[in-house]
Amino acid sequence: MDPESFKEQFIVGDYIVIELTSDDIFEGEIADLASSRIDLKNPKQHNNDNELSGIYTFYRNEIVSIKKFKNEVKEKASDSLLSQLEVNFSGLEIVESEYDRLKDMTRDFVYIENADSRYFDAVNVISKAETIGVAGLGIEKCRGGSIKLLAICTWDQVYLFDFINVKQKKFYAELKEVFEAECTCKVIHEAGPLLDILYRGYDVFVKNVFDTQVVDLIIKKKETGKIPVSLQSVSDLLTDYLKFPSPYLEKAMATTINKWSERPLSTRRRTYASQLVAYLITLKEHMQRVLFGEIYEAIEKVHDFYFYLDGYNFEKSWQDKLVPKQIQNLIPNLRRNPIERDTIVKTMSPTPSLVDNPQ
Repeated sequence: MDPESFKEQFIVGDYIVIELTSDDIFEGEIADLASSRIDLKNPKQHNNDNELSGIYTFYRNEIVSIKKFKNEVKEKASDSLLSQLEVNFSGLEIVESEYDRLKDMTRDFVYIENADSRYFDAVNVISKAETIGVAGLGIEKCRGGSIKLLAICTWDQVYLFDFINVKQKKFYAELKEVFEAECTCKVIHEAGPLLDILYRGYDVFVKNVFDTQVVDLIIKKKETGKIPVSLQSVSDLLTDYLKFPSPYLEKAMATTINKWSERPLSTRRRTYASQLVAYLITLKEHMQRVLFGEIYEAIEKVHDFYFYLDGYNFEKSWQDKLVPKQIQNLIPNLRRNPIERDTIVKTMSPTPSLVDNPQ
């Protein structure tokens, strides 16, 4: 922890997330604090559904990190307010209401074992979503692997489809239609192996995929000029991009194939499954902001150009169809560096393309 006094960093009433050396995570409102002590009132413990009441005290020597939530901006900020907000943005990269919404999603899942009315209700909702998160769990790491649990989330609901008795080549027809639809974006972490299993084992050709693992490599190369040595897990990306505590998904990530295969599947395991899919859409939104940062920044600056005009120049600029010099100066130069498909095939293997010759 930063040796700076807690009193200089926080105030009573702040809502914070504390990561301990034991890997436990607590969140709550500060009831009192000293230079090396923080008291939380009625805190919540991550992965613990039991209610905690009273005052819980945490000392500097047991704390790894303390994170505040990003401020929820509700009005146009002045220059002085912007500089103040930059200080408050340290910590979690989402606002408190979004954090709570996502946590509630991981507990309020719908578990589906058969193609009953709940299944068709779920597919009806999923098919209308513009973006869904997808995670295949309990898959053996081989070409003949099978899905034990398929987790799918929309913006505000998690659905867990039990696949333990679904034979290969017998994928649910209604879900197959969603997966093969171009109009629905599927956010998947480490999508390559799952797409291969779905195509070869279940005859599902998934389209329109946002792979958070691949996008992370693109962002890292763009920022540093180098590709990272190791692939990042979805837990790593929540820490890198949203600044979540590093042990946040530790127990979910540690669940073995055998545990995912156990039936009945415990409520705790179902919650872990929900955790592995619930954050994907929010992660995608944030990664897009990073990846297309120059574009979003240019859009905001052009909007600010109009916002700060006086009445006369506002009307004049709006009526004029020519691009003002000020806006021309705000548009960045984006270089294009396309990757040829032939290059991908040659890099992968000297053997014939798997795309042309599926096994």
